Amino acid sequence: MRIKVLKVCLLLLAITLAEWVNAQNITDENNDLLATMNGDTIYDSASSMLFYFESGGVINYADGIQAATIESDGTVKDLNSDTIGSVDSNGTVKDNNNDVLGTIATDGTVKDANNDTIGAVGALAPTRAAWYFFFSNN
Repeated sequence: MRIKVLKVCLLLLAITLAEWVNAQNITDENNDLLATMNGDTIYDSASSMLFYFESGGVINYADGIQAATIESDGTVKDLNSDTIGSVDSNGTVKDNNNDVLGTIATDGTVKDANNDTIGAVGALAPTRAAWYFFFSNN
């Protein structure tokens, strides 16, 4: 019985460590921690949940209220299904007027419309990084 309990405890520890290792930090231009993406959830620097992503591109606030959606083509829509922006396959982020807001490079560097570095996202998906930096008002 004790061996089974020990195995379960070790398994839970391994799962917890795997989740922690796979977390992606979201930092500002000074490399200060802004948030962390763990699985489908973004937490602020104090480890409070900000948003979580569901299948189908739905983005929810921590309280479960839907914030927006990101379509499979990178189009970001608000709750009224109005387009508020987009992210293309090159990491270019645009607003609803097709004006460039910034870019998310393949190395995770986030730049604003003036090409100034405003942060980094590691291996975070460009659409999720764009949501955090350009559309979520964080």
